[in-house]
Amino acid sequence: MVIDTLNPAVKDMRSGSNTQALALLLPHLGFAYEQLGEYDQAIAAFDEAHKVSPTDALITSYLIQANLSAKKYAAAQELAQAARARIPTT
Repeated sequence: MVIDTLNPAVKDMRSGSNTQALALLLPHLGFAYEQLGEYDQAIAAFDEAHKVSPTDALITSYLIQANLSAKKYAAAQELAQAARARIPTT
C-alpha cells in the first residue's frame, strides 16, 4: 500500500532538514488517504505540507480540496479567502 511505503519516508524526512523533499512527499500521502476516503488523515498531510511550504498555491489548493471532500466547507472557505488575500492585486 502506498501509505505504508510513504509514512516511514515522511517520518524520516520530518527528523531531517530537507523540508523541500517533505513538501513534495506529503501531498502524495494526502492523495493516498483521500482515495481511501480518510479525509481527516488527508487534511493532516496537506496541512503539514502547507505549513512546510505556505506560499505554494498548489499545496494550498490540495488542502482546500481535501476540506471540501470532507464536507468541511467553512474550513475550505477560510483557506480560500486567506489564499486570495495573499495574491497581490494589479
